[in-house]
Amino acid sequence: MGKQSQGEYFFLEVRLSRCSSVDDGLVELHEKSGGCVLSATFSLGTGGIHFSCSSMVLLRILSVQSYIEKGAVAEEFVVAFYALLKILFRSAVYLIPYHLIVILFMWSYWKTIFSTVYTAPPLFSISSSDVTRLRQGNLEATSGFIAELTNSLPVRCRNKDGGLRYCEKCQIIKPDRAHHCSICGICLLKMDHHCPWVNTCVHFGNYKFFILFLGYAWIMCLFIALTDLKYFVAFWTDEGRMQKKSQFHIMFLFFVACMFFFSVSSLFSYHLWLTSKNRTTLESFRAPIFSHGPDKEGFNLGTTRNFREIFGDSPFYWLIPVFSSRGDGVSFPLARDQTAAYHFP
Repeated sequence: MGKQSQGEYFFLEVRLSRCSSVDDGLVELHEKSGGCVLSATFSLGTGGIHFSCSSMVLLRILSVQSYIEKGAVAEEFVVAFYALLKILFRSAVYLIPYHLIVILFMWSYWKTIFSTVYTAPPLFSISSSDVTRLRQGNLEATSGFIAELTNSLPVRCRNKDGGLRYCEKCQIIKPDRAHHCSICGICLLKMDHHCPWVNTCVHFGNYKFFILFLGYAWIMCLFIALTDLKYFVAFWTDEGRMQKKSQFHIMFLFFVACMFFFSVSSLFSYHLWLTSKNRTTLESFRAPIFSHGPDKEGFNLGTTRNFREIFGDSPFYWLIPVFSSRGDGVSFPLARDQTAAYHFP
């Protein structure tokens, strides 16, 4: 089929390679102009699509009548047209969910990094002289001061000596589950860990976003690996239809997707387990201490309630990176008494 032109349209030569079925074929489009060849190649298959094009061109279907006169050419044209329709459908099937996953992934990543940092309220601030009194550790001399603090602050956790947890650098009484980050230089509510991948602390304010970030990264890697699998196999087995130099990125993409899939899987599954236990990374290594002693299960309310502590009560917000966690990050219900009323006995 020769090239024709009408206004802005290019009529391209459509050539279908001889093959046993359309699903195993290649459709190649060529547009020649002044010695310059613009080509587009569509790899057809039930498991996916590969498209490569040296220039963006516009294909306009010519009248079928002009090809019927050419006998066998008409049959190839119809098959090629059918193959192109399959490509468009499969592209939509792949690209729509892919871009939805990418949007949710980037949104969660952004929220993890730039969410509000939750620090201790002014109620927990103490003076430098109070810090000195607490550091001295003389319970008899400071018993009245400690009793005053315990009656006015919602704290249940203690240090290993049985006294109040405090931070000399921030000059605060630490709320339950709060810890000082040496990298960020502040005390954060319900601190989980400092993550170098997002360059910030994972804590009460962004823990839900961090889990969603891991979840959507895991789904995206799995989706890419599965849709690329057929072409990865063809790269090694079908030399006649895959040009290895031009298709090297297919093999590379598959390896990268699998590598990140397995690495993210371990971290994602670990944090899902922590969520089911209502436990932070720090608490999994060092159990919180209460008046009755260390207790890793101190905040474990049961799997369902633990999940809702982080993701909230409304299922509508569970998979969306919008803050919906329960509480204020200062006081937490305990497994021991299942109440949010905090005071030392």
